[in-house]
Amino acid sequence: MASFGPNAVDIISSVGRPVGSMSLIRCRPGWVRKLPPLRDRPRELPLLATRFLKEACERAGQPAPRLSAATMGVLSAHSWPGNVRELKNAMEYAAATSNGPILEPSSLPESLREARNSGEQADTEPAPRPFRPISEELRELERQRMLEALETTGGVQTRAAQLIGMPLRTFVFKARQYQLSQRSRAPRS
Repeated sequence: MASFGPNAVDIISSVGRPVGSMSLIRCRPGWVRKLPPLRDRPRELPLLATRFLKEACERAGQPAPRLSAATMGVLSAHSWPGNVRELKNAMEYAAATSNGPILEPSSLPESLREARNSGEQADTEPAPRPFRPISEELRELERQRMLEALETTGGVQTRAAQLIGMPLRTFVFKARQYQLSQRSRAPRS
């Protein structure tokens, strides 16, 4: 049989017997991907918490409750030094202690609730902002940029439109739409 080198996986010989994850890691170290810690991925926290809670409830044979906003606040405020494993354990605890269709902070482990109450997380990043429709955010940004351009040009719409790279007709239309005031014009005599 031909030798494939120390990092090769001999697929033919592994058919019919389970290959452990550690043997795959030893064989192909390039396949290992490092993920940043959970505290650096705050947007994944609700998804992971919901999934772990659902899995724990399924194992217990009970319906999975929804996470309340207060519960998400407690989870978001925690720094997760135990990473995903700590979150999974917290959701298993919550599944065992919860009663009702909504999971409240009282069902979380005491260590999570105490951290929120003691202000331990003052030096960590704030919780992620809730999502808004992108169209609202774009309108807000566009209005703000138009207002800044008008202030910079002293209210001259032609120069403001050029400054932000918008056609003049579009600028005038949107200035009316956003109720942006034109510069006051001196009356002709």
